[in-house]
Amino acid sequence: MNVETKRTYTADEIKSEVRQTLVQLNELTRTQADFNQFVNTVLGRIVALTGAHGALLWQTNGQGQLQITHATGTRVKEIVPDTEQHGHLVMEVIAKETPLGLTSESVVVAGESKKSIKNTTPFLLLFAPIHNRKKVCCGTIELLQRSEISQSAQDGYLNFLGQISKLFPRWHEQQDLRRLSNKETTWSTKMNFVTEVHRSIELKETTFALANEVRRLLNCDRVSVALWNGRKCKVDAISSQDKFDNRSNVVRKLGNVATNCVSADTPLWLIGDTDGLAPNLAKQVNEYLDESHSRTFIVVPLLDRPKVDSDQSDQTRRHLKAKKLGAMIIEFFDTEVSETQIAEDYKLATVQSELALANAERHTSIFMQPILQKVGWLQQLLFRDHRIKTLVGALLLLATILFLCFFPKEHKMKIHGVLQPVLRRDIHTIAEGQMVKFYVDHGDWVKKGEKLFEQKSFNLDLQITDINRKINAAESEIKFNTIQMSKGRLNAEERATMPEKIKSLRNQQKDLEGQRDLLMARQEDLVVRSKIDGQVLTWDVKNRLEGKPFGANAYVLTVADIKGNWNLEMKIPEGKTGYISGALSKNDGEPLEVDYHIATNPSKTLDGELVQIAERAEMGQSGQKEFRAIITADPDSREGLQPGVGVTARVHCGKRPIGFVWTYQIIDYFRTWFF
Repeated sequence: MNVETKRTYTADEIKSEVRQTLVQLNELTRTQADFNQFVNTVLGRIVALTGAHGALLWQTNGQGQLQITHATGTRVKEIVPDTEQHGHLVMEVIAKETPLGLTSESVVVAGESKKSIKNTTPFLLLFAPIHNRKKVCCGTIELLQRSEISQSAQDGYLNFLGQISKLFPRWHEQQDLRRLSNKETTWSTKMNFVTEVHRSIELKETTFALANEVRRLLNCDRVSVALWNGRKCKVDAISSQDKFDNRSNVVRKLGNVATNCVSADTPLWLIGDTDGLAPNLAKQVNEYLDESHSRTFIVVPLLDRPKVDSDQSDQTRRHLKAKKLGAMIIEFFDTEVSETQIAEDYKLATVQSELALANAERHTSIFMQPILQKVGWLQQLLFRDHRIKTLVGALLLLATILFLCFFPKEHKMKIHGVLQPVLRRDIHTIAEGQMVKFYVDHGDWVKKGEKLFEQKSFNLDLQITDINRKINAAESEIKFNTIQMSKGRLNAEERATMPEKIKSLRNQQKDLEGQRDLLMARQEDLVVRSKIDGQVLTWDVKNRLEGKPFGANAYVLTVADIKGNWNLEMKIPEGKTGYISGALSKNDGEPLEVDYHIATNPSKTLDGELVQIAERAEMGQSGQKEFRAIITADPDSREGLQPGVGVTARVHCGKRPIGFVWTYQIIDYFRTWFF
């Protein structure tokens, strides 16, 4: 379309460029949010594409007056907006809402008055009306084109301007959609804020929710919540901080500022200096700002405002006072924010914060609130949603309690021990010495008095040898003195004392012979004999012990009558002795029934009787006190009985409620430790 360009464009190229421009401008309606930029871009593209002298946008204001709001081109200043002819021409286009083209000689008849309006400019004027979002014509695009173009070119330009004018309502539609989307996002943000701050009625959770959600709603840098305790404010929550130190300088100074504002019930919105504040408050604010460096500092006292009913009198309303809850401190670090900029969100945050904090405060002040809350949760769980299940469960629980308390069961005490023959003897060494010879080995049957083993005592042999030496010496001396007396080699004095001396030596000899007889008897006792008829139970004694040195009274082997009666030697813990002793007393001294298993055949249950229990406790190997007890073994079942085999027995202690039988150890524990 630009006839002044050096290159001549074909019709197809011009159409392609026009289509491409329309597509680009159509995309611009969806991406461009600023109206001025959008119009300037559109007019600039029109002028560049058509080679016109300029393009203008006429718009009517609220009073219906015309004005040029946008203009682009080299000769747009030649259009005088106040010219009556030109103004009527523009109004005629707006009134008829149809495109119009006028050369410098053209005349248009306006309206019913048939008034002639003449184009007084040297341009070809091309008009295309534009519409607003309500589809109402609110202006027109005016293109200042050269006057020498043909009629067909003029029609093409008008058609092009008509396409351009359709972009304006599209832009308005896109703006409406964008505005609705933003409004929906804002509404969703506010709803989320209200939901989160009222989600919990616990005081701690509510203060942290207020700090974080108000910060998100106002898009500020930090929000703190301080609670009023009757004398001062204490910072309870800071946004984006799970933990903080209340003793730090910045937190203490923030609490002082909040205390001053809440005490005076005065909100604070500070941007810049503190010249207009009271001296005490200004000092506290400056001390805090020296630590935090906030450019916008807001303190909002939070109050529990009383509910005012329409039927209350004015006097009653005057007596209603708001309760102080605390303060909300809002900070912007890098920007200065006025109250008008965030008025709507600020009001929402204040009102909802007061409601949420008041509800949490009332909830926290309920007497025994944690216990009542648990009871309420239990009541809802048991009776509101699960009433039938609760009743069935209660009946089952009652039946279980009755069963545990009244159904009888044999109370059996489990104890451990070993199986031993009743008649058995442990054989020990007689004296310190060496094991010379064994006459028996493991499993051999012996008779009473039969030799078991022989010892040799080196100490006893030395004693016998020494006594024999002394006896021989005394005998030699007696012989010598007797010979001396018979030969008369002694003087008178020696002859007088010699008989007494010989008599003393003979007495000494007699005593030594008596000692030798005792030692010889002890030497004969070194041959140890069996005291009963029975079987040797000790394993491989000959190979293990023969020739070995032994001390006095050392255990060597055991002989037992395994063909006779057997007993269970049990060890009763002191915690179970009372039940067994009580059962014996109630049984009039009669033996108690016992069921037992031996370790070599645990699948078989044998019967016995508890016949004896020790009167005194002994210290067991585990360090616990134990009472010894004797249980008679089943005489009809001797197969598989082996000495020393482990036994697990259950002593029948009478019938008790099954609940006690199952839990008596727990009951005894509490009786012992919580007496």
